[in-house]
Amino acid sequence: MYILKLLIICSLLLPAATTFATPNLRSTPIPPYGPFLAGQMPIFYFNLLNTGTTNTGTFPPQMNSNWVSIDLHSDNSPNGPWQWISGDGFGPVPAGGSIVVNNGGSGTLRWPENDYCVPAGNHRVMAHIDTGNNVPETNNSDNNSVWTSFVVNPRTAPAPDLVATRTPTALGPFVAGQTAQIPFQFSNIGTAVPTALLRARAQVDTYADGSGYTSLYARNRPVLAVGETRIENFSWASALAGTHSVRVTYVDDRFQVDELNDCNNTTTWYTFQVLPVNLEARVSPISVASGATISTTTFSYRNIGSITSPAFTYRVLVNGIQVGAGTASTTVPISTTWSNMSVPISWVAPTVVATQTLPYTIEITDPTNGVEASSSVITITPPPPPVPRLISCPSTVNVAVGGTQSVTSRYWASLGAAPTCASVGFTDVTNLSNWSSANTARATVSNTGTRGIITGVSVGATTVSAQYSSLSSSVTVSVASSSAPLSLDITTPYRLVRYNASAPVSIAIRANTGLNCSVVGVAGSPALFVHAADTATRTYATLETEALTSNQLVTVECVDQLNPANRVTDNMTIRVTPRLIES
Repeated sequence: MYILKLLIICSLLLPAATTFATPNLRSTPIPPYGPFLAGQMPIFYFNLLNTGTTNTGTFPPQMNSNWVSIDLHSDNSPNGPWQWISGDGFGPVPAGGSIVVNNGGSGTLRWPENDYCVPAGNHRVMAHIDTGNNVPETNNSDNNSVWTSFVVNPRTAPAPDLVATRTPTALGPFVAGQTAQIPFQFSNIGTAVPTALLRARAQVDTYADGSGYTSLYARNRPVLAVGETRIENFSWASALAGTHSVRVTYVDDRFQVDELNDCNNTTTWYTFQVLPVNLEARVSPISVASGATISTTTFSYRNIGSITSPAFTYRVLVNGIQVGAGTASTTVPISTTWSNMSVPISWVAPTVVATQTLPYTIEITDPTNGVEASSSVITITPPPPPVPRLISCPSTVNVAVGGTQSVTSRYWASLGAAPTCASVGFTDVTNLSNWSSANTARATVSNTGTRGIITGVSVGATTVSAQYSSLSSSVTVSVASSSAPLSLDITTPYRLVRYNASAPVSIAIRANTGLNCSVVGVAGSPALFVHAADTATRTYATLETEALTSNQLVTVECVDQLNPANRVTDNMTIRVTPRLIES
């Protein structure tokens, strides 16, 4: 009894609008259907009636969510093949009223799937209303109309026929993030020139499982003459990495061309790859001097992706300001090895009095991943503080025993970098310096009158020093023997040669000092050579006279490298056989 009372109370609380609605949907064909021409889109009209008392259901979906589908059979058999050629979105239908529906009112509705293509032959059509029985009705058994027959006749008048095929070239692989140019070959195999420009559409499967698609277009291309074939590219900007499929879905997008056959406007799927590039760059910390002008810098790069990268662009920034930019001159193959690139920049280091660091960044544009950056620092070092400097010039001296060589002492009161003998701005303090030799048995140096004159004493080496104020400098001194050569002899195996013949010349030298020698009377005179100090006899036998037509005097002269006053000469006459004797 309690439950019964509760049910009565609940029923009284329900508003009147919750009573079940009583629509009833039916459809009837609106003839005539056809005859149609092959390749045309057949349009079918149906009356959608509501014989019920309301146009609103009590539960979703409402009447304006009503589904209408048309079941079209191509073999006159209710159980044969069929195509859905219409969709939803019809209604609502008022109670006791009707609306007209057709399959030509929406660009998404076609029969069959491929470009509204209609094959020639006898067919029939039936409308199915509320196919999922989602609308509460008083009678769901009368939702279908009767079968209605129609005819599609073959075409006889001349007309174009556009088709697409794959090109024989390999499709890809393409670089991820860049524009992929996907070629297809288009032909007109019909009997007439199209009356509209070529407007093609391709479809790319952007997911490996086929759940997503991207439409590509090649529109407003020139018309194709009868029998003409042309390749057109579909551009896929910023192609996604992965394995994809592509097909041409419409050779004649939006059906501007009336064709003999619209059944051949879609190609099969073709698979291609879009591979990622993974460019990496890095810079190392560098140090520059205060105020220095920098015209080049170097960074490292590599490609650890899956495909050769096209040439990339780069930017160099110091403290966030661009100081250089450009494009790499070559592509970048796949490699784990770093390569170096020197690039021009324009930057002047600020003048600093203390060490300072600035951020230093290289940015490269990876076609797959966009801009990638690597940062380090530039350390700017201040110039060394100016200090007094003293050097001796020259810093090394070669002198013979008994020979002399003068040196100078040069002073800078305040200089940052260490000077050389080529530096300017010095004060000559030679005669103000205190000179000394570390080994006077080898060499001495004058310290009174004209100072800084080094005299060789015996063969060997020592160091000569100059002191001025609190500074000192030094000279390395090498002392060599000043004796003349022990022997110098010119020889030849042929002191008498035939007319117009040449003779070899040998020179034997035994000297314990270095000699600069010249030979006159040989080919290429004077012939010059250097003899190194040697206590043994050394023979030079690579010389030869010119072809002789008269007697030839050969002279050799050698000069002591350390003491030019020491020199030695020798000569020899090579005689020529008279021509009369020879003949």
